[in-house]
Amino acid sequence: MEKRSFYLAIASMLVISLFAVGTSLAKDDGNDNRQLTDKQAKIITLGILSPNTGISHTCIYYSGKYKVYQSVDMLVGILKDPKCDSYTRTLAALSLGRIGNASSINAIKEITSGDKDSKVKSVCEMIYKEFHDFNELPLTAKN
Repeated sequence: MEKRSFYLAIASMLVISLFAVGTSLAKDDGNDNRQLTDKQAKIITLGILSPNTGISHTCIYYSGKYKVYQSVDMLVGILKDPKCDSYTRTLAALSLGRIGNASSINAIKEITSGDKDSKVKSVCEMIYKEFHDFNELPLTAKN
C-alpha cells in the first residue's frame, strides 16, 4: 500500500508539473523552435519514465516537438525495447526524428534493418527516408 501511495504522489507531482509546463507552453505563439528552460526540459524528460501511460506519451511527444536533446537516450531505449507496445515505440521514433541529431537518426536506422514489429519498422523506414531526402545526405548520419 505504501508503494502505491508513493507512485500516486509522484504521478500527481508530474501532472502538476506538466500542467505548469503546458500552461507556459500554451502562451507560445505556435513556434516549435521555442527554447525550453532547463527545468521544463528536465520535467519532460522525467515524465517519460512515468508509470502513467498518458503522462509518458505526452512527454515523449513534447520531447520531439521542442527538441529536448536530454531525452534522446531514453527515447532510443524505448524505441529499441521490444517489450514496449507499438504505439509507444512509434511515438518515440517520431520524436527522435523531430530531434534529428546523429544519435536519433542512427537509432532509427538500426530499427529499419530488422525490427520484428512491422509497424515500428515501417514508420522508422519512412522517417529515415524523409530525413535522408530532406538533408540530401548519404544514408549514414554524421555528427
